[in-house]
Amino acid sequence: MTILRPASSLFRERWSDRIDDDRKTKYIDDFLLDFQNIYQLNHDTLTSALFIYVFDQINAERAAVPSNSWSRNDLLSFLENIPTGLKRWTWEEKAKTKNSTAVQWKIENEYHVQNLLYILLAPIFLDIADEVNQSPVGHKNPRIDLHLPSIKTVIEVKYRKDTKKTFQALTDEIAKAATLYRSDPKFKDCTLIAFLWDHTRSTQEHSKFKEGILKLDGIDGCVVVCSPSVMQ
Repeated sequence: MTILRPASSLFRERWSDRIDDDRKTKYIDDFLLDFQNIYQLNHDTLTSALFIYVFDQINAERAAVPSNSWSRNDLLSFLENIPTGLKRWTWEEKAKTKNSTAVQWKIENEYHVQNLLYILLAPIFLDIADEVNQSPVGHKNPRIDLHLPSIKTVIEVKYRKDTKKTFQALTDEIAKAATLYRSDPKFKDCTLIAFLWDHTRSTQEHSKFKEGILKLDGIDGCVVVCSPSVMQ
C-alpha cells in the first residue's frame, strides 16, 4: 500500500497548486463521476482498494471547497450586488407602529461596515474570521479585517465618512495594508479584496479609484458601495 501515498501527493502537487479555484471544482466533480463509472467494472481486490482510496482522497479535497463552491468571482459579484438590497435599509422618519420608535440603521465608521459584511458572509462561509492578528512587522502588529480561509481570501475594509478623507489617502492605506498582508507567509498567497463604503456618494470618483486600486501589487479585486440616499 505504500504506492498509494505518492499518488495522493502527486494529485495535490499537480492539481491543487496549479489549477485555480474557478476550474478546480468542475474538474473534481467530473473526475469523481468518471471514477464512479470506472469502479462499476470488475476489478481484482487490490485494484478496487486503490480506486476506493483515491476516490476518498479526492472527495476529501472537494470537501475543502465551500458547500456552494464559490470562487473569487462569485464573491466579488456578491459584494458588488449589495446595493440591490439597500432599498430595504431601515431609515424611519417616524415610528411605523403605535408603540414603537423610529429606527435608523446608521453606518458611521469602518467597523460598522466590517460588521455588516460579517453578517452577510457568515451564513455562507462558516469559517469566517474577523480582526485576525498577523505576524508582527517591526513595530507594527497588523490585523486582517475579514478572512475567509475556505477560499483563501482576505477582505480589507475601508469607510469614507466625508471629503476630508481623500481617495488618494484611501489608496495609500490599502497599498500599505496589502504590503503587510503579503509579508506574512500565512496570507501571502491569499486573494486580497478591497471593499470601500463611500458615505460621501462620490460616484464620479469610483471608476478612477477602482482602476488605481487594481493596479496595486497584490490586490485582486475592489468593490465600492455607497450609503443609501436616505442617510443624507
